Amino acid sequence: VTHRIGYLIDITHQRETEISLRKAQEVGNMGWWRKDILSDQIYWSDRIYEMWDVDSTSGTIDHKTFLEYIHPADRDVVDNQWEAAKAGEPYDIEHRIITDEGETRWMRQKAEIEFNDAGNAISAIGIVQDITDRKEREQQLQTYQEELVMANEHLQQFAKAVEQSAHAVYITDTDGQIEYANPAFESITGHAVPDVLGQTPKLLQSGEHSTEYYEELWSTILSGEQWENEVINLRADGERLVLNQTISPITDDDGVPQ
Repeated sequence: VTHRIGYLIDITHQRETEISLRKAQEVGNMGWWRKDILSDQIYWSDRIYEMWDVDSTSGTIDHKTFLEYIHPADRDVVDNQWEAAKAGEPYDIEHRIITDEGETRWMRQKAEIEFNDAGNAISAIGIVQDITDRKEREQQLQTYQEELVMANEHLQQFAKAVEQSAHAVYITDTDGQIEYANPAFESITGHAVPDVLGQTPKLLQSGEHSTEYYEELWSTILSGEQWENEVINLRADGERLVLNQTISPITDDDGVPQ
């Protein structure tokens, strides 16, 4: 051997980025990776192997092996996003993975691509963060919102049914003051709805029932039970009105009348 020839590549920026990513993964519970695009070799930090439940002795992997860990429903999206990143688009994506134990988890990946003078992607360095807990909270929130919308639709349907009912329906507070009455209440009793709001059902009393009758009625309702009996009332014009009356308490989650 008479001579030797060598070359040096400045990787200062790459190493500084790796140091920053190591610190970031300690703080943010995330892993980092580096990829040589030309040789198709991906290096994972130990934290990624832990999060993805992959044997840490595997060494580097290639892009095909990487895609095998991606949830089948997300593989095309991830692969297309990677190809776009090599063309200059940002690489910031959320996707699912399937661990070696068969568990589905959510990950967020973000990367910085390095290009040569010809504009070709030659390497990349990125981070991976497990966002499974956040995704589960988002799903719970979405489910709650969907249930709320459904409950609201049911409430609207119920309100419409009450409004269109042929039976008189009214709601009072625990002091007996009328807070709501439907149109049928007006047609049956002859009392206009605006006139009865804030009053009590006493305006319908005919005087044919004893005080004990009404005391028993209210004690039954306030105890959380339903009252059903025949009652003789008077219409607004004084006409005698015989009704089959059912009164149900509206209670809170503890069964206490509201």
